[in-house]
Amino acid sequence: MATQVKVRRPETAAAAVRAVRLGPRDVVSERRSDGTILLRSPHPLAPYPAKLTERLEYWAAAAPARTFLAQRTPSGWRKLGYGETLDCVRRIGAALLRRDLSRERPLVILSGNDKAVVTRNPIADRATTSFETLLAPRATGEAETAHASVGPDTIAKFLFTSGSTGTPKAVINTQRMWCSNQAMILSQLAFFAEEPPVIVDWAPWHHTAGGNHNFGFVLYNGGTLYIDEGKPVPGAIETTVKNLREIPTNWYFTVPKGYEALLPYFRADAELRKTFFRKLKVLWFAGAALAQSVFDEMQELALAACGERIMFLTGLGSTETAPMAIARMWQSKDSTNMGVPVPGVELKLVPSHGKLRSIIDLLTPGLVFAADGQTYARASSLMRAMSSSPEPIATRSVR
Repeated sequence: MATQVKVRRPETAAAAVRAVRLGPRDVVSERRSDGTILLRSPHPLAPYPAKLTERLEYWAAAAPARTFLAQRTPSGWRKLGYGETLDCVRRIGAALLRRDLSRERPLVILSGNDKAVVTRNPIADRATTSFETLLAPRATGEAETAHASVGPDTIAKFLFTSGSTGTPKAVINTQRMWCSNQAMILSQLAFFAEEPPVIVDWAPWHHTAGGNHNFGFVLYNGGTLYIDEGKPVPGAIETTVKNLREIPTNWYFTVPKGYEALLPYFRADAELRKTFFRKLKVLWFAGAALAQSVFDEMQELALAACGERIMFLTGLGSTETAPMAIARMWQSKDSTNMGVPVPGVELKLVPSHGKLRSIIDLLTPGLVFAADGQTYARASSLMRAMSSSPEPIATRSVR
């Protein structure tokens, strides 16, 4: 029997938390006789486009001069607006149509995060094409025709898992997966609707966090992504610090090791703290457990810099969930609290060896996905199958 679970209230804190509009956090639970518990959001998922490029077309018309991507150069930030981006995409699309590409013969991208890939040192005895050639002016009618044929079940990309739990696998990501997941993200980070995201982000685009979640919500909501060529490691974190000292963001993500690497700079640099916390609405971490001491100190630094604590949020997802599935949209004193299913997702908790094993089921009947052998969800944003295997997902689990 389904019952409404009481809406969680933010925990009492000694200092005010900066106001930010977030999504609902109530859930409906169903307890079965075998001990299984189902959790889902009672809120329907908002409509979403058939393909993510519809959002590029929208913002190119609504705000053509607004910066979509920015990358630091020796002379400053090189910026690409939405209108210019759409023009480039159409020309690149027209050029790629001439290369006999298909789902069986896809384009492989070997690159770091960049707005423009420049071919250097062409491989001997191999035909190569410079990126500038793809951008050359040309008729785009064929590209427009091809674009019109793209639908929700068209494969957007094959995105590889990290391989942290085994051999990397190519995961099919359809337009439906990406677009429905963006609707899920917006249902949670609701302030993006009136305040488009401005982020400084190092997360690699070949990973679901950087390439689907972060890049996707910037495009979906008409925001701006400053490409951070730093990394959360010694010798590279300094680049991130330089960017954060200059660009105030309203949402910031890094992995737990990233926050650990940033803390000494935040402690020592008042100007960095001032810029970083000036417009910030949400701190976000994912990818690993965050030490409680780091969680607490970031809040204290915010309080010292701007007189308010900042929402420090997180969630749970995977390459196969595109990626958001579970999110915590309330301030917590506990860094390990991962949250509840977002609209459009169902979470199943199954008794296993005296504990509850969490499962994310597909909304598609008969298909089940197991991530890490632990977490399962049901949602329109989940993959139908691994590209490397014809088996139905119900018969396999990712360990």
